[in-house]
Amino acid sequence: MSQDVGTLVRDSRRIQCIRPRAVLSAECLYVGHREIFSELSGVEWARGFGKRIYELHLHDNLGAADDHMPIGEGVIDFDGLFEEVRALVIDPVYTLEAHSAEDAMVSLERVKRYL
Repeated sequence: MSQDVGTLVRDSRRIQCIRPRAVLSAECLYVGHREIFSELSGVEWARGFGKRIYELHLHDNLGAADDHMPIGEGVIDFDGLFEEVRALVIDPVYTLEAHSAEDAMVSLERVKRYL
């Protein structure tokens, strides 16, 4: 997998060029997956995708597996990520990913401070 956000964004734009014009070019940033599969930070990914971000899938992990832990219980820098999202002046959809209703409620309470 490429570690270069610029390459991924260019590839995404190239794919968008062959899709019907009615399809808008937008990105969903899977925050937990990025932590596992990329050496780049969430901030770097957010900057690379920029205003094309339409959705963020949020959960935390320890950096080795797709743990779907509540926000704030792993290693993901949510402070930096949300600071960058605010700087982009975008209003994306936020999807909380959790393995239980209890974990979802914990994440919901914690994500409120960023919204």
